[in-house]
Amino acid sequence: MDRWNNIDDDTQLRHGRAAPQRKVALHGLGGFVRSSVEGANAPAAKIEVVASKKEQIKEKKRTQDVLAMPPPPPLKLSQPPSEQRRSSNLHEGSSGRPDLAASTSQPGSEPGQHNYKAPSWASTPTHGAHLKIVKDGTILHSLPLDKVATVFGRHISADVVCDHPSLSRLHAAVCFQGMTGKCMVLDLGSTHGTYVNGERVEQAVPHELRLGDTLTFAASSRKYVYGIS
Repeated sequence: MDRWNNIDDDTQLRHGRAAPQRKVALHGLGGFVRSSVEGANAPAAKIEVVASKKEQIKEKKRTQDVLAMPPPPPLKLSQPPSEQRRSSNLHEGSSGRPDLAASTSQPGSEPGQHNYKAPSWASTPTHGAHLKIVKDGTILHSLPLDKVATVFGRHISADVVCDHPSLSRLHAAVCFQGMTGKCMVLDLGSTHGTYVNGERVEQAVPHELRLGDTLTFAASSRKYVYGIS
């Protein structure tokens, strides 16, 4: 039985018709299609390969996914050094006060080279003031306060470098009043604040630290407890 059209090959030969297999052998697949549809003398027919319905759906979905993709982020051009310093100063001095920006501008690259200018009333302490650094209820060590101004911040130039990302580059300073000997903390225009016993202090306004007061910066859990040896 012929697998092309269920007609016996010998029957077709007896009636003078060539079997489909012979048509393919003689004329190729295109000749077989022509002879089957329009006769053996028909002009050459074009056979178009069309993707299946499943492939068409996949291609359509692929195109939609590409169109739905967000555009690439814009290319960021590097700023000249002068603009970088200006942007940095504006970030640290978020209050917009020029005195805060000027006092913390252009910090150095070594510890203690922060170029912070201490207030005129500040002087070197004459007693053994210190801050006990406490983390998760454990005293890590004691930090002596023996400078005119001890600066805390995330930048390497700070006297006390704090690694917590919520701190500003130059965050706060601890100074001593020459006349009274009181310990004062000043917020240097930080973004996320300086706290004494959980209360946020006003920027650039000296706030007295009394014995046992706890000083914290931004979202850092590290505590600094003021004391005198």
